[in-house]
Amino acid sequence: MKHFYNDEFFSPTSVRVEEALKAFNAADIHLPKEKIDELLNAWEAKAGTEETDRKYLYCYVEVLSALAMVDPERSVKLTDQLQRKRPNEAWLLMHVIEKAHGLEHLVWTLSPALDDPGLFAPLPLEAKRYISAVEILAIADEGIEQVFTTSAYNEWNYALQAFEEAGVHEYSKFLRAVALLFGPGGPPADYAERQKVIESMNPSFREQIDVVYKKRAEGQKGKTYVDARYLIAMYAAKHADVLRKIVKPVL
Repeated sequence: MKHFYNDEFFSPTSVRVEEALKAFNAADIHLPKEKIDELLNAWEAKAGTEETDRKYLYCYVEVLSALAMVDPERSVKLTDQLQRKRPNEAWLLMHVIEKAHGLEHLVWTLSPALDDPGLFAPLPLEAKRYISAVEILAIADEGIEQVFTTSAYNEWNYALQAFEEAGVHEYSKFLRAVALLFGPGGPPADYAERQKVIESMNPSFREQIDVVYKKRAEGQKGKTYVDARYLIAMYAAKHADVLRKIVKPVL
């Protein structure tokens, strides 16, 4: 604060302000509320308009993260307002929701349990569902087929439960459509059995997934959906009282 909290770094017009905010947020250094208000007022209108430079959106999100440390309730309110204006950018806002509820290290805490049944089994149901959904979303970013060709499918049912409660209905519908490529009973639970079915598919699994993708894209024309990752962050916020008890600090 002594060396870097000045207008060179924290003026709304500073070229370094986004990096300065990121650094302070990462270190959990609280900015004065008057500075937060100054930055919010400077960028709020520009952040909510797609026609403006995206740097204003990024800066505004960082200020919301700073606000989450000093006024969590207001930060959630402003974050919700922004995602309504720019639902396609909602993925940027998930970290603000988590920070406001003291859950910013939740993924770091839970990730080791995905590969360790001994750690996964005793977790609260809400934690199992949350981290399973996060895992499915992360892997699906690399290609939905990887959900079924890796151990990620082990968390399939927990993830779907989180998606349904969080309101991720369209994405959940898409995942189920891919699962039906294996037949009415869905994919075999055993990894080796899934691989056998995939190898025997004709047309190939990849080709059939492309058809599902195309149908999904056609059905989404003209529609806007809130990003699944934001909705899963809201799911975590809903169960924050349970999840905060297991969050570990980053050392």
